[in-house]
Amino acid sequence: MSAITSTDGATPAIPVGTTFRGVVLESPAETKIQETIGTPEEMAKFDSGLAFGPNTELRWQRLRSGVFRTVTIDDRVEGNLEPIDAEPARVLLWGDWNGDAWSEGRIPKPIDSYPARLRGHRAAVRIRHYRLRNENGTDTFLFRCVDFETYEEKP
Repeated sequence: MSAITSTDGATPAIPVGTTFRGVVLESPAETKIQETIGTPEEMAKFDSGLAFGPNTELRWQRLRSGVFRTVTIDDRVEGNLEPIDAEPARVLLWGDWNGDAWSEGRIPKPIDSYPARLRGHRAAVRIRHYRLRNENGTDTFLFRCVDFETYEEKP
């Protein structure tokens, strides 16, 4: 079995027993950032999404046909995915905190659904880097999201 899998279905395929620490949900009308994942039916209300945790990242996208394509990266599955040391260790999230919500010019509405531990702080997503060994002998380098964290710039 591969550490990276792809499935198509009527709702996003959420692996049973997986712990997620961050979820980003996107539709043309709304963006939500939260720490828990809902049911597949709740996730299907959004055109795309990302859920991540200590061992797994899940991404889904609604295709033109209406079917969801879900891609899963799972560290617990042995295979051709090798963790590597690489930079950056985090990706900063864009936007400005206005006291009630985050706003970012490229997102139509302010994001008021936001994890409490991040409110009022500069937010980042901690990432982990990998080398994917391809069957043809080449390598593909990728990263996956692991957790939200606060980030304070050092002088």
